[in-house]
Amino acid sequence: MKKNLKIVSVRSNHEGQFEKAFFKNYFGANDISHNFSCPRTPQQSGFMEKKNRSLQEMARKVISESGK
Repeated sequence: MKKNLKIVSVRSNHEGQFEKAFFKNYFGANDISHNFSCPRTPQQSGFMEKKNRSLQEMARKVISESGK
């Protein structure tokens, strides 16, 4: 079943790959709010990594279905 849902917010840690211009530009162009977890809180890292994997999978699917 296909749903027309839009990602409105992404939360990530302060690792370098999430602070690069690619993410800033992509999120800005698609009206996606980008929030960061608290620095130096490993308790949040495992939770955030699982969420990020899920978001990356969804983003890949959305991009591949949009034909970009």
